[in-house]
Amino acid sequence: MEQEKFVYIAPHRREMHPIVIREAEIIFRKGVRGIFMLLAVPTFHIYPDYVTSGAHPGSWKKMPYASIQPSNCFIARLPSELVAMIIKNIDIIDVLHLGLSCRYLWSIGWHTIIRFAVSTLGLWAGTPVVCMGHRHRYGSDAPYPRGLLSEALLAEMDRGLRRNSRARSLSMGMYPLDKPLNLGHLAFDRFDRIRDIAKDNLPPDLTVPAKLHLNTQRYSPYDLRYIINQCPYALYWTPPGEIWVLRSQTAREYIRSTSIAMHTGYIRGPFILGIGFSEAICHQTLWNDNVYRGDWAGHALDIVPMSRLRKDGGRWKDIGDRVAEQIYANWRSFYGETWREEAVKLGW
Repeated sequence: MEQEKFVYIAPHRREMHPIVIREAEIIFRKGVRGIFMLLAVPTFHIYPDYVTSGAHPGSWKKMPYASIQPSNCFIARLPSELVAMIIKNIDIIDVLHLGLSCRYLWSIGWHTIIRFAVSTLGLWAGTPVVCMGHRHRYGSDAPYPRGLLSEALLAEMDRGLRRNSRARSLSMGMYPLDKPLNLGHLAFDRFDRIRDIAKDNLPPDLTVPAKLHLNTQRYSPYDLRYIINQCPYALYWTPPGEIWVLRSQTAREYIRSTSIAMHTGYIRGPFILGIGFSEAICHQTLWNDNVYRGDWAGHALDIVPMSRLRKDGGRWKDIGDRVAEQIYANWRSFYGETWREEAVKLGW
């Protein structure tokens, strides 16, 4: 029998993660490697009025634009409103080239470039998420997490495939028209697939000129570093000693990075080597008739510094140790004494 396939879905946004998870991976709650970045809210700061000085990243120095000679750019004579309109209606790669031609144009176009570069980070923070298998029962009467699906979505599932459907579902094959669907099939047929920032890198047409500019020009926009390395740890900078947590806003529960990680040395912000937040997300949001039903399936989740809990107020419950032991037990039962070494091979 064909292995069941699982996908992460955010029904309220009508979006799904593009990576399909095999049933064998679900056993270990492996999930998708970079799924945590969809929930981790960046904490980085933008510096549109600063440049870097230096031939390579190790020698970069942040300097104000006012410290260098102004450029003589013809387009700089245009009203800023007109320039912003031009930038809004051209391709992102053209925006980069235009911005690198003149510091005035960079100051107008930088927010468009940076927003595109980190567009997926924290995209699903605060929205209900579920990890769903394609063999889940069909129709609106199938069991789903409470409050996850609206009446409109349930009606869509009951209506089934349309005659002009893209039929791109997990295992549609000759799936009959007008037969009720489940959420997994509905997502594959009609929801948008977001960009997987862990695997779907920015196009070379964007990164190559950015690297070339940094390597050949005496001065470069400081924020250009986010283009050449779209997922640096700097995007999640916090004061030393700050702990990141995966939390359910719905249940007001959280999992500390120090609880889920196999060693504190494996932690760098929300990035954890081996077993980390991605495995915890899979374990807590998995929803299936036969395998497991996670306690946080359909909950609104995010990954934030622990100080955010105090800022938001109210009572929060730490369930990290319990969840970590459950995940560790899955690995231990299959790999035995070498389970830690096998887990570290995952990377983050």
